[in-house]
Amino acid sequence: MKKEIFAALLLLVLLALSYANIFVISTLCEDVSALVESAGDAAKAGDFEAAEASARRALELFERYAPYTHIVLRHMDIETLTHGFYELLGGIYLRSPGDALASAQLIVSELEDIREMESISWGSVF
Repeated sequence: MKKEIFAALLLLVLLALSYANIFVISTLCEDVSALVESAGDAAKAGDFEAAEASARRALELFERYAPYTHIVLRHMDIETLTHGFYELLGGIYLRSPGDALASAQLIVSELEDIREMESISWGSVF
């Protein structure tokens, strides 16, 4: 009987940690997406100082979670996002609204994909 109780408790702990992971990744993706969209909008409006500030805050936030994201996310996703951030900053430094906006859209799209992959759905269960 002790083994069954231990197994049930372990299952509950794993389930709770899975939900915590979903919450952390979802929140991170939403916060970074908001900052990246702000950077893209500012670049589109020609306010490159505000665009750079938003892009840097987004990159800093993403890098702050690096120890966690490098464990739970695929390396390819992290690499794509990192590359997108530097393309975004490059477009801002070149004062190219089109390049900055395209890079911002790439980052937001990748973050939406990550958020969707990390969520629970019937397809991921069965």
